[in-house]
Amino acid sequence: MAAGTQAIDSKSILIFANTDKKLLIDAGLAVGFACLLGILSQLKIYIPGNPVPITGQTLGVMLTGAFLGWKRGSISVLFYIGLGFNGVPWFSGGSAGVNIFTVGFLLGFVPQAAIVGYFVEKFKAHKDSFVLLLVMLLSSVVLYAFGAGWIYLVASPIASEFLSLTQVLKIAVIPFILVAGIKIYLSALIVNLLKK
Repeated sequence: MAAGTQAIDSKSILIFANTDKKLLIDAGLAVGFACLLGILSQLKIYIPGNPVPITGQTLGVMLTGAFLGWKRGSISVLFYIGLGFNGVPWFSGGSAGVNIFTVGFLLGFVPQAAIVGYFVEKFKAHKDSFVLLLVMLLSSVVLYAFGAGWIYLVASPIASEFLSLTQVLKIAVIPFILVAGIKIYLSALIVNLLKK
């Protein structure tokens, strides 16, 4: 053996090969679920006079967390947000970039996916439909806190449209409660059907 070289055993090669394979699979899943978010984002309905649309995004975010877990799910959502902020037109209605009124919701997708992913991954929340519904409800409350909080504390002052907390709730939370419940139910149903 030449000076300065070390023998590489087959076990070391196998460990590196498996690590690379896992990394590729994780990256592929993160990108794939980011694309799913992009597709579901195209489902949108605007409520007249409201800058925040109803979209399929939260359905996709909850599914991303449930199927990828909290780490990969969060990475996937961050990938989706990062590319959207940088010009990929896959936010609601094919938009890209920053809409000051929806940034809080987009940022809130990260903890939403993490919460669902954490409880499914660590506590097998998907094994109990009621627990899964509660976890998804909790994640949605966190999402709406981010979205409404952002509008109240950041967006309305920047836009010089100072809104009271009541006005923000009327714009960013109350019109979406029924639809959020439907998306929570659909997400839980899909997870129960597909994740064993």
